[in-house]
Amino acid sequence: MAQGYPRESNALSTLVWGVVAIGIGVYRLIGPSAGPLSVTAKIVGVGCIVFGVLLLLSGLLLMRLRKTVAAAARRTIELNKAIYSGTHEREIVGPGAISTAGLDRGFYDRTTTALEQLGFARQGDFVNVTLRRAMPNTHAVIRAMIGDGGQIACAVYHARHAVGARTIDSRVVEMETELSTGEFITTSNATLAGKTSEFIGISRRFLPADTSAANLLAAHRQHVADGLAEKPGAEVVTIHNFAELEASQDRLQMVKVRFRNSFDFDPAAEIRKVAGRPLNGAQEEFATETKRLHAQRVAGRNGQSPTA
Repeated sequence: MAQGYPRESNALSTLVWGVVAIGIGVYRLIGPSAGPLSVTAKIVGVGCIVFGVLLLLSGLLLMRLRKTVAAAARRTIELNKAIYSGTHEREIVGPGAISTAGLDRGFYDRTTTALEQLGFARQGDFVNVTLRRAMPNTHAVIRAMIGDGGQIACAVYHARHAVGARTIDSRVVEMETELSTGEFITTSNATLAGKTSEFIGISRRFLPADTSAANLLAAHRQHVADGLAEKPGAEVVTIHNFAELEASQDRLQMVKVRFRNSFDFDPAAEIRKVAGRPLNGAQEEFATETKRLHAQRVAGRNGQSPTA
């Protein structure tokens, strides 16, 4: 069982009892008395004051921790808002951008060659400006490709995430297919993304990070076949060029936006899923507060009452 984490009311009551204890101690030492205080009375008075001071310090610390958790929850909500408020802005970049950003050019070259041998055509490189603004410590250049006669959009990218003193590297190949129903089918080796919440309207499958391009393509084709079998009458939306690929990506983004700005999205469940283990007291408080703020924000957008 996770250790309980003090809420604001607990911190306030601790402060109140601290003041009370100090007051009792002071009263015993200098208040009205029938005569000189005994040693025992003095010890009790001083003890009350010391205990009261400790309670005050504890209360202040608990309030500070509570504010820290609340601030972290607000930052999480703001990040979700920045990423999932609408379509993303893209900036076309030249081949030198990969090296300039300190990314693995060899990965791009090897993967591009492997995909071209599988019939994919390179469309260009771009930077997601919206994500760069929201997460300035993350650097990535996305290479867009189209394959299978326009039925598959493919993104190849190396992302570097600075987390404190550590850097997390992700070398990703993601294949996406849009259906005429407005739904999407995606298959990738982005194992970290697999820890996030599922999106309503997007069927996702994740393979190991070292999966070859050929095996990823075979898995995606099977994924699409399975999806079409479950949706009689649905057809694949074919894309022919970068402009159509961008338009498809915008529609995919809006599927994510609708979900992330709804009561169906549970940020607390996502935090627990990403952690992959039971949360401690402070982390559970953070998850709960994030969920509360999300429900409050959704209610404000829709003119409804929060359900959480």
